[in-house]
Amino acid sequence: MRARVKLAYRYDERDNKTPVEQWNQTNTPYSFERTRLRLRGDLEVNDAFRLAAGYDYTELDRDFQEVAEQDETTGWGQLSWRPNANFDLRAKAGTARRDVDRYDTGLASSLGQNPLMRKYHLAYRYREFAEVSAAASWPERSFSLSGSVRFADDNYTRSRLGLLSSDDLRVAADFNWTLPNMSSLYAMVALDEIDSEQAGSELFQAPDWRATHADEFVTFGGGYRVQGLLERFDLEVDYTHGKGRSLITIASASRSASLFPDLESTLDSLRLRLRYRASERLEGYLDFRYERFDADDWALQGVEPVTVPNLLSLGADPYDYEVFLIGVGFSYSFSGDGQDDSGSN
Repeated sequence: MRARVKLAYRYDERDNKTPVEQWNQTNTPYSFERTRLRLRGDLEVNDAFRLAAGYDYTELDRDFQEVAEQDETTGWGQLSWRPNANFDLRAKAGTARRDVDRYDTGLASSLGQNPLMRKYHLAYRYREFAEVSAAASWPERSFSLSGSVRFADDNYTRSRLGLLSSDDLRVAADFNWTLPNMSSLYAMVALDEIDSEQAGSELFQAPDWRATHADEFVTFGGGYRVQGLLERFDLEVDYTHGKGRSLITIASASRSASLFPDLESTLDSLRLRLRYRASERLEGYLDFRYERFDADDWALQGVEPVTVPNLLSLGADPYDYEVFLIGVGFSYSFSGDGQDDSGSN
């Protein structure tokens, strides 16, 4: 049985000395000071089992924002099981609490905000999280498989307006297969589900409506890589497809619950790279990339600058684009050992 303890401390500061000018809205030179402290302990029970626990503390001081000082404390524990060199299983869980010194409602009001509202990244938050991951490999068959499940439950119990709660679930899996002739295949798939609730006020007073959001994102992709094609060429091909969907339900005291139209988005991305090894030091590249993205957003579609009474909008449309890119480049290694300590263009 062996034990190990690690302590780390880090401090960083951003001092923005940009002069402040009084325009219609004053330019704000944001600055911050951040302190981080991390403590971790590991216990090796035997060759297969390991235990770990940690405590993290972060303190952040800001200028010109509603919260001048906030701190976050995180405690977690982890169990690892590795019965052999080909399999690894880990489970981790913990809690995190973010506290704020005070919320400056006067500054919020000067920015036109409801003094009861709390911005989610500046508000008190209590989080519970857990993660399980596993990885397996079969060297005799030249392939490996890994997967993970992550969950986080956030609660903003001290916020009356703004984000009140959020649950985030992510499931992912990866597959890699090494083929003969210096080539390999890979595939991945991931699912993200985020359920959240927020409160608002039509009358700029106490909360009088609530909204629930159900967001779902599915991503999958794959690729093929081969080295030594025609001796001097390497080829890489990668493809990714992503699709998102969001459902929003609004409920208020003045009207029954209503469901907004779905928000949907689709992304397709393809990348090809051909590399030519002219010598041990000089390599050339030819890149081709294609990307297609489109979104259905009822809040923007058909809304021109004067479509809505009493609203002057910018007439922005949902994203809908198609991009082709071709690039040529080279790299030269001055070390002469083929490593990538080179310049490129």
